[in-house]
Amino acid sequence: MKLREWIADNVGYRFGGCCYNYFSSHKQLFDFIEAKIPDDFLGREISDLGCGDGQNTFKIKKIFKPKKITGYERNDFLIRRAEQRGLKVKKVDLNKKVPSGEMVVSTFALHHLHDKEETLRQIVKNF
Repeated sequence: MKLREWIADNVGYRFGGCCYNYFSSHKQLFDFIEAKIPDDFLGREISDLGCGDGQNTFKIKKIFKPKKITGYERNDFLIRRAEQRGLKVKKVDLNKKVPSGEMVVSTFALHHLHDKEETLRQIVKNF
C-alpha cells in the first residue's frame, strides 16, 4: 500500500468519511443522470464499485430503482458506515480483483486505481 493510500484509509476516511459528499452534493450530476437514463437501465442488479460510505449509492438507488444494489469497497471504516446506513457491501480492492455482475456504476472512485486502463478493461469484460 502506498503512503497516500495508507493516510487516506487510516486517517482521512476513518475520521472524515467521504469528504466530497460534505462539500458538494453533486446534485447537478445526479439530476443530469436522472434526466438522461434510458428506461432499460432501470430495475437491474447494480454493483457500485468504490461505494465509499454509501451516500452516492443511495442516490444511484433512487435514480435507477434497481431490483438489487450491492456496494463494493476496500476500506473497513467506510464499509461499516455504509452498512450502518443499510447498504449491503462486499469488501474488495479493485486493484486486485474486479467483481462481475449485470450493471456497474462507480462515482468518484477511479482515481484510487493503480492501473486505471487495465481495471477499466476488466470492468467492461465483467459487466
